[in-house]
Amino acid sequence: METAGAIYRTDDASEAHRLARESGCTYVLMPDRRLNTGTFDNYANATKFEAADYFQLVYDRDSVKIYRVLP
Repeated sequence: METAGAIYRTDDASEAHRLARESGCTYVLMPDRRLNTGTFDNYANATKFEAADYFQLVYDRDSVKIYRVLP
């Protein structure tokens, strides 16, 4: 589970992608934490998931984004 946390904590898209692939992750869920948990922390910096070389946005609705981890 620590690897999952590291995927969200890092600001580096390449590192997040590497960790996701090593863990066997195929999708990353990115909810709006401010709405869902009441926190405004930077635990899940979503900008790294916008890197088209590593992730593809496949769902964007109701304050939730889902990104596919590219091969």
